[in-house]
Amino acid sequence: MSTHPLELPEILTHIGFFLPPWEKSPPNFCSVVFNPKTLLSCLLVNKLWHRTLLPVLWHTYDSSASRCVPTKVVTQNSCYFRALYWSGGWRRGPFHCQHLTTLIIQGPHWRKHQSGELSLQEDIHRQLVRSNPDLRTLAWCGPTPRTTLTTDDFLQLKNLRHLRLSQWDATGGKLERILRVVAESLETLELESVLSDQILPGEHRGQRNNNSEEVIMDDVSTSHPHDGTPLVLPLVTKVSRLYGLKSGRDLQEVAFLCPNMKHLSLYIDCASSPSLKEGIECLRAQCPKIRDLFLKHYALQDTLLVDIIQNCSLSGLTSLDFSGRTVTDDIILAIMTQAKTLESLKISTNPAHLSGENALLMLTGLTKLRNLQLCLGIIVTSQEDVETWCNVPWARGLETLFLRFTTHRVDDVGDEYGIWMNSQVDDYDSDSSDINDNISDKGDDGNDDQDGGVGRLLHRGEEAVLDK
Repeated sequence: MSTHPLELPEILTHIGFFLPPWEKSPPNFCSVVFNPKTLLSCLLVNKLWHRTLLPVLWHTYDSSASRCVPTKVVTQNSCYFRALYWSGGWRRGPFHCQHLTTLIIQGPHWRKHQSGELSLQEDIHRQLVRSNPDLRTLAWCGPTPRTTLTTDDFLQLKNLRHLRLSQWDATGGKLERILRVVAESLETLELESVLSDQILPGEHRGQRNNNSEEVIMDDVSTSHPHDGTPLVLPLVTKVSRLYGLKSGRDLQEVAFLCPNMKHLSLYIDCASSPSLKEGIECLRAQCPKIRDLFLKHYALQDTLLVDIIQNCSLSGLTSLDFSGRTVTDDIILAIMTQAKTLESLKISTNPAHLSGENALLMLTGLTKLRNLQLCLGIIVTSQEDVETWCNVPWARGLETLFLRFTTHRVDDVGDEYGIWMNSQVDDYDSDSSDINDNISDKGDDGNDDQDGGVGRLLHRGEEAVLDK
């Protein structure tokens, strides 16, 4: 038996996973394409390499990135799939995979389809879910908001940990019945565009027949009744309730459903009900372990946002990711209430103007921060404001720093300057005088009255000079 490292399948497999099968696709390089030139060459070395590296080559399949691969080749090698990212409309299968651990299904809900094609997609979805009992991650987006899987489709998923449902019909208690099936293993629950006024409508729970133990349901008739006990997901620590948040009842149900929640993601739009405040109070009382908050908003008023930031966590937030229409001074003051515990902060908004005073208050007052990312607009009223920023110590203890903001200087002449700053700081020591930061230059946007700017990160105490 050979002991050469390159003849041992275990070592070859690990090496194979370091050979990327993807490459970035122009023109924007945000997408990738399946182009495994190196791995394909390795398959030709000998039979051992071919037999060992072929499952590595087909471990992850992304239909949108593999459009040039013939359907016959995909079908033939689908038995090796362990992760499948399927975008409806690119590849209909058939897929002969039975050992998936990750299944991401994105329905083409932005297109118009005939009813026969929609039925075919639902059949493919159901076949993939039912034939892969080892699934740990399932993200399902139906082709229309009225499509859904049944309870029986989830009965074999005993190891499911992460579940995301989008364009899901939850009317008639469908969602509750499915969550009961996976309650003992689920750790992450994400709901997006769920069709139902209530997540867990108690009045729509299964009705027992007096002469039988069979439960009659809208989507499935099965002999797996529950005993009427409240549904609880004890292992779920991360909950995302994005899009379609109707009222405080939604948050109340989530709170009782996931009492051990640590990470909460919310999407707030203009239609969100003022009664969400009651839901926030329930979250604080029922989920005392919440420490991470992701908040995306398009609301016209910030009163609700301030209340969420201030009151959603009983012990204080350690991480806050805030994005949306704007960030106001009131929101910054709400963030400051978490100064004792906040370690990670990310703010990304449209070019809203934030007062330099409150921006500096945030930078100097959040002393526990380790990670800071800011993308916003700051008003600088005078040269004295710039000097204050340079002389006041801030960013102490940061490990990661990313800044991309526009500052507007307003003086008696009325000149306006734009400043764009980007930086990554690793193991930053505020007492060190040798700081090597990579600052990207300001792009040329063709605006002649915004030529001034700071081209690098200033050292503490150094005066900023705006070139004219």
